[in-house]
Amino acid sequence: MKKVSILIVLVIGVLATLPIIGNKYVSSTMDERVNELKNHGLEVKESLETSSYLTTSKHYEFLLQDSAKFIDFLNQYATNQIPPYVDSLINGVVVGVDVEHSNIPFFSTIALDIYPIDFSEKMMESLKKNDINFYKQLDSFLATKGLSYHMNYHLSSEQFDGYIKDIEQTFKAEDGTTLTLFLNDTKFDGKGRLIAPQSSLFHIGKLNLNIVDKRDKFVFNVENFQGSSDFTSKATYNTDLSVKNFKFIVDEKNDALYMNVNDFSGKFASDDQGEKTKLFGTSAFKEMTIEGSELDLAVKEFKYEFALSQLDKELFDKLQTLVADQNVKTGRTTSKEIEKVIIDLFSKGLELNIKNISVDDIIYNKTKEYKGFSFNSLVNIKADPDLAVKMKQMPMDALNNIDMSSELVLSKELYQELENKGLNIYTYAEVQENSVKFKSTYKNGQLLVNGKPIN
Repeated sequence: MKKVSILIVLVIGVLATLPIIGNKYVSSTMDERVNELKNHGLEVKESLETSSYLTTSKHYEFLLQDSAKFIDFLNQYATNQIPPYVDSLINGVVVGVDVEHSNIPFFSTIALDIYPIDFSEKMMESLKKNDINFYKQLDSFLATKGLSYHMNYHLSSEQFDGYIKDIEQTFKAEDGTTLTLFLNDTKFDGKGRLIAPQSSLFHIGKLNLNIVDKRDKFVFNVENFQGSSDFTSKATYNTDLSVKNFKFIVDEKNDALYMNVNDFSGKFASDDQGEKTKLFGTSAFKEMTIEGSELDLAVKEFKYEFALSQLDKELFDKLQTLVADQNVKTGRTTSKEIEKVIIDLFSKGLELNIKNISVDDIIYNKTKEYKGFSFNSLVNIKADPDLAVKMKQMPMDALNNIDMSSELVLSKELYQELENKGLNIYTYAEVQENSVKFKSTYKNGQLLVNGKPIN
């Protein structure tokens, strides 16, 4: 009986200490993450904790004090470099984070709510001075956690899921401009570290942004967007996305542009696991309509597929970084650096395979309808360590490094329309029963179309 009593006491003692152990485990993990953020540009303005026997809640307020440092941190994991001009947009932003977790170690799930509390002090003061009504609306929107992410993160499995709070908000400026934002059914899930997940899935049911003033209107609508990504490393990944409907309208007083795309899908992949980097991509849509004051065009069943291979890893990575910097550095130095890296990249050799670009139907001004076209091409740029010198001194000789073969197939209706517009290409055309074909080759500086030289 005494042994049983001792055993019961030990079991109760262990169960009683489990919440303490669980609290320490989750808290230490949280502290590691917070310290990591503090070391990369974020300052903890406020930190509060309330704890019961079974649960613990924490509230943080982070000030993005050094946005450049924070972006450099994110760029370690990003597939594309975040443009430096983002610094000025996010510097000084205050973000609130509410954390709640169980103290039982077997339930190592952290629930987080992340929401902006304030934009930069400079921005808010400027807004307050120029449009007090808009400032009050925005301040109220932030104070009520109008933009809020909820996430559940499972420490043991590194899986996460969550959603963005639905938004239905209208802002009115003193000059009469109205901005309406609608966001519905946004959710996500994935696996891995939040900074660099191994896989992720993101879904938006509907996103509408309308800006209307006395003269102009801007509309941006997205319906049923879904994107997914799988990452092996920073430079080896697969990304898929689809959009049921995308609409873009710019309606100015004297001009208007309307674009509508249905059933868009795309895939993009990068692979640097071998000696060279490879890129792959496809895109397609069922229908696109573009209407403007001087244009009325409908395109149906568009498809595109390409592969770019044999890219030098180091030079391609450098080019991506320079292109991102070019968004804010418009001086000659960056442009010259980009030009040099592109030439160096070509001097190592590469291959571009445009496997398919095709359109089934084209409708112009709602009256003229044509069957479409298809195009494919294989371009090989041979390695040449003297390419930079040739480009500078003998640019025509540099063209000898290119081998190309391609095939363009036009419907007879589209071919005839091009002829009617004055494009005299009948000399090189190979007319078939329902189409016209142009098969081209380029080798040793000589371009042939259907076996006939272009002089």
